[in-house]
Amino acid sequence: KSILSIQNKTINNFQNKTINKLQNKTISNLLNKSILSIQYKTINNLQNKTINNLLNKSILSIQNKTINNFQNKTINKLQNKTINNLLNKSILSFQNKTISKISKKKKVPTATLR
Repeated sequence: KSILSIQNKTINNFQNKTINKLQNKTISNLLNKSILSIQYKTINNLQNKTINNLLNKSILSIQNKTINNFQNKTINKLQNKTINNLLNKSILSFQNKTISKISKKKKVPTATLR
């Protein structure tokens, strides 16, 4: 009975140690996987935020360039129209003055044949 008791205790002790080791390995394994998962999610989240941030900046930059380009074209068109309008008025004014001067000059009577 004594030998059996010692054998049983030894077997139980060994089983308990083995079970404990397995449990500890399993717990450690699960913990490591959990930590890795959290790290991976964190890295992915940061990457996505960075990519989104860069994309948003890029889109804003393109929008601003497009708006600026459009504004510049519109301003240029307006400036050109104003300049052309002023030029045309100036030319017309000059032509009218010239015509007015010519028509105000006294006409020299032409000799009539008898």
